[in-house]
Amino acid sequence: MSDFKKYIRLVKEFGPKIAYLKIMQKLFKKNEKLGKKYTIAKQKYITDKIKNEFYDIFQTDKKKNYADGYYLQENSPIWVFWWQGFESAPILVQKCIESIEKNAYQHPVILITRENINNYVDIPDYIYEKLEKGYITYTHFSDILRVSLLAKHGGIWMDATIYTTGDFTKEMINYNFYSNKIKPFGSFISQCRWSSFFIASGKENPICIICRDVFLEYWKSHDVLIDYLLIDDVIYLAAKENEKIKAAIDKIPFNNEKIYELQRVINSPFSHEQLEEINKETNIFKLSNKYKYEKYVNDIPTFYSYIIGHKN
Repeated sequence: MSDFKKYIRLVKEFGPKIAYLKIMQKLFKKNEKLGKKYTIAKQKYITDKIKNEFYDIFQTDKKKNYADGYYLQENSPIWVFWWQGFESAPILVQKCIESIEKNAYQHPVILITRENINNYVDIPDYIYEKLEKGYITYTHFSDILRVSLLAKHGGIWMDATIYTTGDFTKEMINYNFYSNKIKPFGSFISQCRWSSFFIASGKENPICIICRDVFLEYWKSHDVLIDYLLIDDVIYLAAKENEKIKAAIDKIPFNNEKIYELQRVINSPFSHEQLEEINKETNIFKLSNKYKYEKYVNDIPTFYSYIIGHKN
């Protein structure tokens, strides 16, 4: 769907103000003061809309007695998703998955594709229909999938572009909800208190249940996404509306604070000393499959070359 068609649908479904705020935010992206002003205004408009439309979901789950919920177990599954199948995935994705399997400790790694989704969760037909029409992207389908899997089974969701360098699981079993948490940067509504590409929870966790129920209800009546990071908007609202959820998020310790560092240096000459420095207190790294990477810089292998195991 083109940007123009998206704005037309946004105006039709949510009113002209959301389109105006998105356009102004984009126009003033490089202006720190005005960019922040329109980002905050857009976030408030979106969260107000979501809260009002799905008020009953937030209130119903607020009244349930979850106690401390189910904690992650030492054998909770790790979920990794690649729609087309992993055999045809890019080499970077394949190496990321190999690293997850290598460092998963006692956690079974379950690879989800379009062929086996129904073995684990039931996704309504209207979701697949809107996916086929292009109203839902594969990225946002994966948002629906991740919270559905975690709500039903619990476990650890890891995007297929996460690269691990050591056992990343032992601390998690002390929590019923866990994610990457770093010092805030940018204007993200999460304030970097969680990352949707790496979320772990016990089964029937209220955060995942609320996200799942909001997503399924949202796509019943909408054909355009109000916000790319809708999952963060919903988690933010869930924490704002429910003290137990807020407490669970606040309880997450700072962890893997260099999670983006390997991506930053991926096209730089590889150095064991630099890798050891990056690995200090960080063993989960978020990479991206959207960019072009070089195997060599001035005939020296890069970090990308090291990750994919390229041999001269």
